[in-house]
Amino acid sequence: MSSPADGRPPLPAYAQPAYMALLILPFVFPPGQRRVFLFVPVLLAAHVRFMGYRLDNAGQAYTVGCAVAQNFLLFMLRMVLSDPERDLYKVRPGSVPGAAKPSVDMTTAAWPTKLWWSVRLWATTRGPGWSFQVKNVPAGVSQDYPVWRFVGERLARVGFFWLLSDMAIEVLQVSRPAHAQQRGALLAEPLSVQMLLVWTLAFQAYWMINLCYNAVSIVAVTLHLSKPSDYPPIFGVWRRDCYTVRRFWGRCWHQLMRSIAQGLGVSLSRDLLGFRSGTLLSRYTQLYAAFAITGWVHIFGAWCVMGLERTLRAGDLGELGFFMGQAVAITVEDAVTALGKRAGFAEQPSRAVRLLGLAWTVLWFSWSLRDYLDGGASVGVWTSETLPRLGLGKWVVARVPGDWKAV
Repeated sequence: MSSPADGRPPLPAYAQPAYMALLILPFVFPPGQRRVFLFVPVLLAAHVRFMGYRLDNAGQAYTVGCAVAQNFLLFMLRMVLSDPERDLYKVRPGSVPGAAKPSVDMTTAAWPTKLWWSVRLWATTRGPGWSFQVKNVPAGVSQDYPVWRFVGERLARVGFFWLLSDMAIEVLQVSRPAHAQQRGALLAEPLSVQMLLVWTLAFQAYWMINLCYNAVSIVAVTLHLSKPSDYPPIFGVWRRDCYTVRRFWGRCWHQLMRSIAQGLGVSLSRDLLGFRSGTLLSRYTQLYAAFAITGWVHIFGAWCVMGLERTLRAGDLGELGFFMGQAVAITVEDAVTALGKRAGFAEQPSRAVRLLGLAWTVLWFSWSLRDYLDGGASVGVWTSETLPRLGLGKWVVARVPGDWKAV
């Protein structure tokens, strides 16, 4: 966990707002290479500078680090690899994103119009309702959905996910690996304890992401910065799609990093390496690049927790191995699927095949998450206080049997 002992000064209060300003303001400047050459070095310097500061809450440090890395790559995708004024625009309701045209010509728009466009642009990564909307975003509410009904529903969800997160945090904080805070502590536990803590950690992440997303949507809609339809569900439909690792990452889990993973992967495969679209080399280059990019984003979170010097000595917290392992698992799945088709299995899997696939997916994550979550537990990432406590977790902990508690 980052602490005063590691020698880094605390992160200034202005750092995150200033970084957001560096993302938004370049898009207000006139199109052209000048703004690229002006702002990319500045943003890169700010990106690196974050590692020189500390946040004493390891969970917050990890989250901030991941967000900074993600936004830097998103800036490169939008500013350097795109023509933002022509490519990135809000789509009129009812239009097809790929065929619609922008309602305002941003190349000649006045600066207040461009500033508002840039603010709204940086309020989304999945792009629902935008020209760059990523695949598999779940359907949201209608354009005319009542604002206060939306706010009330989202408030209820925030309370629900807060309650669940509070109980999960209590379970994690009293566990032996949380108190040991050293690599291998989780892996040294009996398999049953490992599974209890791994899935508690996994669901706690799911609940916290849901909580934060719903809270942001309440603020944005209440202030009339966005419409309820701009905030479709953050996760997909588990009972329908979670029967392969590929579908888990492509449909069930949040798609917040899909635009950078897919966009940069396509640029690498087609533009840099010259692979033809649709070929095996192109598809799998994009697959492995996408998970490598995602791993790098999370490694920067580890750097912000531990500091660059400690990270170079100790390595990452298991991020790269975990995310690259997902690409390997998907490759194996694709091979098995191809063999199944050759053997005469139907294109659409039966209920029995889906259940078998669900079992495989659960087993895969039960195994592959362990080292990654062990790394996070060793520096206090997964057990940090992120919310005011409700106190109900103690009731849950008292009723979970087994020899897994440190206190």
